[in-house]
Amino acid sequence: MKTIVFLCETVAFGVGRQFTDMICDLAITGTANLIVIVGPRRSDHHFIERLRVSGVNLYFLDMEREISWRDIQSMVRFYRIIASSGGASDSLLVGVSGKGGALARIASLVCGFRTVYIPHASPIAMASGVKRQLYLGIERLLSLRCVHVVATSKVEKALVESFVDPLKITVIRNGLAHAEIETLRERRTTHRLRTTLRLGFVGRLDEQKDPMKALHILRSISSSIPVELMIYGDGPLREKLQQAADELSVAVRFMGYKPFTEVCADFDILLNTSRYEGSPYLFLEAAAANLPVITTDVGGAAELQESGVPVLIIHHDNQVQEIVTFVKGAGLNREPDAKKISATYTSKEMASGYEELFERQIGTF
Repeated sequence: MKTIVFLCETVAFGVGRQFTDMICDLAITGTANLIVIVGPRRSDHHFIERLRVSGVNLYFLDMEREISWRDIQSMVRFYRIIASSGGASDSLLVGVSGKGGALARIASLVCGFRTVYIPHASPIAMASGVKRQLYLGIERLLSLRCVHVVATSKVEKALVESFVDPLKITVIRNGLAHAEIETLRERRTTHRLRTTLRLGFVGRLDEQKDPMKALHILRSISSSIPVELMIYGDGPLREKLQQAADELSVAVRFMGYKPFTEVCADFDILLNTSRYEGSPYLFLEAAAANLPVITTDVGGAAELQESGVPVLIIHHDNQVQEIVTFVKGAGLNREPDAKKISATYTSKEMASGYEELFERQIGTF
């Protein structure tokens, strides 16, 4: 039996969810012998436990998120693990996210392993100028022997095309389990309109998610409509956001981290202000719950519009009137295509896409 070795530095948040769903579904199909290597730092214990009970060969490898001298130690131990799997002729490496993708592709360059890369969020996305050119050069070098790259949305595919041959790219969308879709639909039915409109921000309070932009959007429309912002999340920017909310005199509630399923009925419109996303699960959950969305132009936004969910994509800072019109109800009476969501955005469809890709690559050994 052929072997597939997966490497991911942090099994948490959306990356951890996609990674764990993919591995667990593949473990059931018996496509190949699965070796899973993850970094213990910042990993979610719930995802780790799911991997443990799935029956895969699970290893832990200490990895720094940023470039570090410890990467040499990590690379040596990583090579020992994959060498024991049978060598380059019998193994396919799958590098997931930044550091996992880098180590897997280095093994491809140095040792001849066939490698599939699933970036999720390449550092190129938020870089500019000289730094962006440096990252592009690194990505192109690391991807020289990469046999395939998986993008999770049209936006991510366009980004990946800047350093990989388009013929080597496949788009495989993230997906939800049918039970999750039904739970979200049922939960959303308890939603009730209030005299004050509620925007909901769900995510980490960090630079990538750019929650400060959410505060400025709130301020720009608050003179036209009674509105407040519910923030579900935590992170390094929380204190700065609390101070900014006071200075801007806007109505903001910091609710702490709560799963989307628990809060999707507590606000009227989802507000996403991320600078970059591959394809966030938040959009899939919003589609399943038929929750209107205001979002920056990130990965998954165009696909969300196609599902029929009311979506306003923010392309620039001069869309205040469009936002006001949207939140007042214009265009919010559409129903999503429930059949399309159930058929296209499921974890079963996602797993089938990866299984087909990996079988195709294994078949070329």
